Amino acid sequence: MHIDTAQDRIVAELAALEDWMDRYAWLIARGDSLTPMAPEHKTDQSAIPGCQAQVWLVAELDSDRLRFGGDADARITRGILALILDLVQDRTPQEILAADLYFVHQTGLASHLSPSRANGLASILGRVRELAEAHASHPQPTA
Repeated sequence: MHIDTAQDRIVAELAALEDWMDRYAWLIARGDSLTPMAPEHKTDQSAIPGCQAQVWLVAELDSDRLRFGGDADARITRGILALILDLVQDRTPQEILAADLYFVHQTGLASHLSPSRANGLASILGRVRELAEAHASHPQPTA
């Protein structure tokens, strides 16, 4: 599924919910489905600065696709992280770098978060981009 198709699905799912309390519950449920990160991956190197909650994110290149792992210690932030990872998981670094992640604005997500959570959202998106850039410029050798 193309990344824009996945974003359109998120926009539609959130639009179908009555109010922001329902949307927060939806985000929390998304976070509850996120596979917990192993404690040994929760390091200073994987921590994302700029987030009110503690957030960790790692990525490795498998063939030509990025495989992300992440976790957060706050439920809404964990949901935001899960939502973003759903969009970028198993995509090439080039796909991620070329994507306009418009779902943030079309859903009104950033404007309905506290300023510290909105900063965290921006920090998570920034780290995803940094990891994609790092892997795009240093691809794995092929056998």
